[in-house]
Amino acid sequence: MTIDFCLSLSTAHVTQATACGFTSYPFLAATDAGCFVRVVDPDAPDSKPIPDDLATVLRYVMALGITLLQFDADADRLAGLPVFDW
Repeated sequence: MTIDFCLSLSTAHVTQATACGFTSYPFLAATDAGCFVRVVDPDAPDSKPIPDDLATVLRYVMALGITLLQFDADADRLAGLPVFDW
């Protein structure tokens, strides 16, 4: 059995260009509440190219044990992560 640990995170932690391109990354689904992204290791040798802003977020949440992210404009921002103006 696999158990995922999900975190809702503000989309302000990535640029608008990255958010608009979520389907090119480890994107899982879009809902009214935001986009779900699988947490993958952006530094793995076999990983697809991931923008620096998203890679920073992925590294940060991997260290917390998070395996699934929900990016939502209304979600909380985490101290320690960059914030981008849209």
